[in-house]
Amino acid sequence: MEREAQEKMMTPQDTPSASGLAFAAGAPQVASPQRTPIDAAGDASDDVSDVSDVSDVSATQRAPDAQRQDAASWREVVIQSSLIWLMTRVAYLMYTYYAVVTRDESQVSRGRIANMTLPSSLFVTSWGNGAAAWYINIARQGYATPQAAPYFPLYPLLIKLVSYIVGSHALVAGMIVANLGALGAFIALGLLVAHESQRRAVAPADTSSAITRTLLAFAAFPLAFLMVAAYADGVALALIFAALLCARRAAWRWAALWAALAGLTHPIAIILVLPLLWEYGRQRGWFSQLGARSGPTMAGAPSLFAPLALVAAPLTMALYLLFVLVRFGDPLLAFAATGVAGQASGFLAPAGSYAQASALADLGLFLIFVALTLASVRRAPIAFTLFMAGLLLVCLTTGVVTGSDPAFNAARYLLAAAPIFLVVGRWMERRPWFDLLVVGGGFTLQAIFAIVFLWGGWVA
Repeated sequence: MEREAQEKMMTPQDTPSASGLAFAAGAPQVASPQRTPIDAAGDASDDVSDVSDVSDVSATQRAPDAQRQDAASWREVVIQSSLIWLMTRVAYLMYTYYAVVTRDESQVSRGRIANMTLPSSLFVTSWGNGAAAWYINIARQGYATPQAAPYFPLYPLLIKLVSYIVGSHALVAGMIVANLGALGAFIALGLLVAHESQRRAVAPADTSSAITRTLLAFAAFPLAFLMVAAYADGVALALIFAALLCARRAAWRWAALWAALAGLTHPIAIILVLPLLWEYGRQRGWFSQLGARSGPTMAGAPSLFAPLALVAAPLTMALYLLFVLVRFGDPLLAFAATGVAGQASGFLAPAGSYAQASALADLGLFLIFVALTLASVRRAPIAFTLFMAGLLLVCLTTGVVTGSDPAFNAARYLLAAAPIFLVVGRWMERRPWFDLLVVGGGFTLQAIFAIVFLWGGWVA
């Protein structure tokens, strides 16, 4: 009798779910009381939504079994994502060894590669090319020149903090921070896949497969190796993905925190504004006239952190621009690209040259992601479409801002295209040939770009 009474008192949110996830510590997930089957012509992911701010729900309101199930599922996704991240680091060790060994062309051409001896430091310093040198200098000396303005402050600050642990080796500290940031990006993306799968009532086994395929697509992106170098990309992606995930879960206090930190890490964080605004409006019932695509409204009083999350990234970016204005007299220096303005167009470079190939790769990847975004508009959550619209707009306007080619550096920015990696991951599950194309082709291109980078060539 006592057990029956307890079962009657349990709400649907308290019922253990095999695919339930808890992203933030102390912030269990609150699921929708009912699930709606996937609509072939509608937004399947928005048919089921979180109905309250999970960050404001006390853990004592949920059954202990449900809490343990959520924690177990959360740990499974973290472990799965971490293992895939670890495998990619092994691959990068192989890239590094090959690039360093073959860097001395005179020795290789004389057949002396078998007897070459190389300083171990070369395996680290080879990753210090490009923007890495600027981040290291800022960590050591601060913003001493106007050319340092395009490099936002959070990543150099983290390098400086880690340098206190590893000593004066700032490049080592930068790579540690970058790779831990990449780990965070893998985990956040894996949790986002699991959350979207739960909303679509996908079986746990299929969810695990979707996580693997999505993370492989992400890892095989041609410029994913930049998350190994002392670049801010890994940290920025971890924060952006986490902010998007928390907004989808209605965990607004966490979304506000991650968005604010992303705004201090990379200007691309501005793309969070529209999807977070949509998520808040959807959960408040602003778009109820759209029917099923709007999803159910949020129960209870609105979280005080939700409005803060909407402006968090622009606000912290504005604070940095104010610093640049006071320090150098021109806030737009933060959006300049060192060594790019006024350079000759890569499209007009000699046929077959690396400069032309790089420009074509940027434009080609941009067009592919535009096509994938358009192909997924009807099925993807509207927040994801708005996220991609903002990202593609940033890619398209970068050339205008820097005075360079259209879609300049698009290949680097498109690494943030989490919604497209989710779509590609689902297609990879259903089409083995496409799986082979994405993983095999992606890692092949990545190896080429990584070796060029390790040889000291410019990539992004």
